[in-house]
Amino acid sequence: MQTTTFHPTLIGTGKIFPTAIESMNWIGYHGTSSHYSGDIEKDGFILTKPIPVEDLQRLVKIAVQHGEDGGSVQGFVQLKSMSFTPTSELALFYVRPDSFGGQGLLHATRLIDALFQKHAAKLATDDVTHLTAMRDRIAVIRAERPVVYAVNLAGLKRISFDKLTLAIHVFEPIPVSALVAKIVIDQPVDYASISVKWHNEALRTILRSPDYHYIKEIAS
Repeated sequence: MQTTTFHPTLIGTGKIFPTAIESMNWIGYHGTSSHYSGDIEKDGFILTKPIPVEDLQRLVKIAVQHGEDGGSVQGFVQLKSMSFTPTSELALFYVRPDSFGGQGLLHATRLIDALFQKHAAKLATDDVTHLTAMRDRIAVIRAERPVVYAVNLAGLKRISFDKLTLAIHVFEPIPVSALVAKIVIDQPVDYASISVKWHNEALRTILRSPDYHYIKEIAS
């Protein structure tokens, strides 16, 4: 796997990896915390949660007990896929501070914050300990630098492109051999300058175009 340098001046071009990688077919991009890099680069991408499922389920239970909606976290628990994007700059956008470490962590953080802000006086001691430990675990994950991986998705059997979310969903492990390159985001990023609307429209244009693109093979 190649490690490439992050160049902030590329933001706005849609492509943050070198041309040789961006021009390859079947490349999907995934932004995450480098906290996971050791496992990813040893075992590839596997279908596990960053926080134990039993901890997430307990969070939902605590939320329900106090009248909070735990549906977003429960949905994350039930999610059986990993998400990628065909656009490297979109993968960079997904490691912005408010969603860093994965969308599931964002949902969990919001729910934990709501419980502490609105129900602190009513929380049982054991629940406070549990919620604090979860919040601390998420903080550790988010303390690491963001990283974006370029991954060869060719040959996967359980894969689809969602025309609504415009995301690639993979429902099977991805081996280490599929890792093509990574960029560690080690410089400040103006995330507000990344136009998600523009990128999404570009993906819709690809779907409408007669030209070949691998996402059209797996679109659902």
